[in-house]
Amino acid sequence: MRKLIAAIAMASSVAPAPFAFADATQTVYLPKRPGPVAMVISGASPSLYGRYHDFTKALADIGYYAVLLYGNEILRREGGRDALESAIDHARQAAEAVPGKAAVVGFSLGGGAALAFATGMPESVSVVIAWYPSTSFVTDPERVAARVRVPTLVLQGEADRYNNCCIVERVRAIEAAARSRGAPFELVVYPGAEHGFNLRGTSGYVRRDAEDSWRRALEMLNSHHPVTGAPRN
Repeated sequence: MRKLIAAIAMASSVAPAPFAFADATQTVYLPKRPGPVAMVISGASPSLYGRYHDFTKALADIGYYAVLLYGNEILRREGGRDALESAIDHARQAAEAVPGKAAVVGFSLGGGAALAFATGMPESVSVVIAWYPSTSFVTDPERVAARVRVPTLVLQGEADRYNNCCIVERVRAIEAAARSRGAPFELVVYPGAEHGFNLRGTSGYVRRDAEDSWRRALEMLNSHHPVTGAPRN
């Protein structure tokens, strides 16, 4: 576990591993042996795609059949839910993927897509993890909370004011509504942390928070979407 946390904290120095498939909207990283599917949805900024590749590769190194999707192709397009469902179905049919549901991990815009779509897909999604998700589309927190039907973890910076897209107040409102419904929604807020606090090389990077959030993400995966032989606490 400590080695994996250290590896992701040093993500900017990790060279991307060869991938099995890539096109304009997705890249696949293969595990050493067939593993459960993990879909990673990127944020909007092309300059940060390398960081999202590092996270996706880290999941493949653990043993997941890991697919990086580009957030602009999911949340900002008509039919985004259909696009996510199609990508999950395609991944689950791969020879290198084991049968079963998929985990969905999102960052910023991609985190918003995970909240908007994946939380309401219990037939194909086992768990959702979202770092500082975009919530600018949220006008009714109760409605978002009502869609949460799979275990969901949100990792949020308390001082995040990036483009007013991902502010803590909206996530807290969703969390309160989910709690009142008994929905499986967990929110972890990092005091003083800004947008991208887990992306090494960015102005908001905080190593302590990056490592803690990665640890929590791994614990969530181990609890709800484990790989046989994956590191555990």
